[in-house]
Amino acid sequence: MSDIILSIPILDSTYNSTSIINNVELDNTNTIINSIDIYIRNIILFTSVNVHVTFMASNVIVDEQMVLITGTDYTNWGNDDNYIINYVLDKYQLTKLE
Repeated sequence: MSDIILSIPILDSTYNSTSIINNVELDNTNTIINSIDIYIRNIILFTSVNVHVTFMASNVIVDEQMVLITGTDYTNWGNDDNYIINYVLDKYQLTKLE
């Protein structure tokens, strides 16, 4: 399973990281990102979900991260997918553009 949940526009945010995408090291220090894509990569029923997050700057991939959600955080997901979106936004201190 790797269906996109949502491409989320966010308020322009400074993103600081060094990442490797397609075998190329990218220095993303002070890069302004303006959207993220969230994919569910793997679910272990009653246990955890692994979420793939792609950080975008004007439709260009800046970085990719995996987020493992377990325990109480997984249980709190329930049937509200907005929980996953908000969890990722909170983890990276991003704000959804309304």
